[in-house]
Amino acid sequence: QQDYKTAVKWYKLSAEQGNANAQSRLELMSRDEIDMKTPQYTGEVSGITAPVKLQYRPFGSATLNKLTDTEYTVDGKSQSGKAPITGTYSATAFGEGLKVVLSTGQGAKKAVFELKITSSGRFLGFHKINIGGKDILNSNDAGNKTIVSTLKSVFVAVTPEFKERSYKTGDKLYDYRYNMDMFGMKASLAAKGYVKGFTKRNGRDSILVNFKGTTSSGGRGGEIKGYSVIDIRTGFVTQSETVSTMSLSVDGKVMGLKQHETTNVDMPSVEGNSNNSGVASVEQRLRKLKELLDLGVITDEEAKAKRAEILDSL
Repeated sequence: QQDYKTAVKWYKLSAEQGNANAQSRLELMSRDEIDMKTPQYTGEVSGITAPVKLQYRPFGSATLNKLTDTEYTVDGKSQSGKAPITGTYSATAFGEGLKVVLSTGQGAKKAVFELKITSSGRFLGFHKINIGGKDILNSNDAGNKTIVSTLKSVFVAVTPEFKERSYKTGDKLYDYRYNMDMFGMKASLAAKGYVKGFTKRNGRDSILVNFKGTTSSGGRGGEIKGYSVIDIRTGFVTQSETVSTMSLSVDGKVMGLKQHETTNVDMPSVEGNSNNSGVASVEQRLRKLKELLDLGVITDEEAKAKRAEILDSL
């Protein structure tokens, strides 16, 4: 620790004399000092021993709330800013897969994204990208083509592909790489996520996944870590929190970057999803039982025993 403080002292003195290398090193060391506490999920979590099936399914209009808190340092000066995003989110059956629609902002800031995925989450392509009333997807503008390419990488990165279909505690679920090359800024990200266990969010059965990885730009490394909550009924992420650090070279200067990002998706209510079995009809309870069996949440034996219990209540 003493050696670190001594190095910072001398780098500062050298940087004040205009030494470019010292300035770059100081930026990197400042970034390393940033508090990188791992985001902690606060809900109750239990282990999953019987694999749970995951696949993407349609859902009605959901509410999206996202907040990105960014802190960056250039030439020893730190600045920060918050970028809130609100919108709607939905998924409908489309051929053998789904069409996912995300709409954010209003007026000149409104953005609409439509993309197609398989039931396992494999990206099939965009159907529409409209930002501020402009058709970005079908534009021949080089800048817009770069935006489309970057958005594809982003959507692929944040939409896990369920290659194994069924998961239990300890299984790897995330394994993705994201490369950005946008308007002269190049960066990459690699992360892996593992199933932590079963949880509930807003009364809906869900799976918690913890992930961590590395970031890189111009040979300078950083890190990323956080968690995601995946809704078992639909397969979509309904809650996530991420912190990341990165160093970017902008106009010959090194910028230390830190981001803290939270996302919450409130799914529409589901008919027959009541936890009060005394109120729900027998038909609703049997339908819910079959759904849990199809999802792999309960075994055949458990389903048969519960079905007999429901019918005995008649």
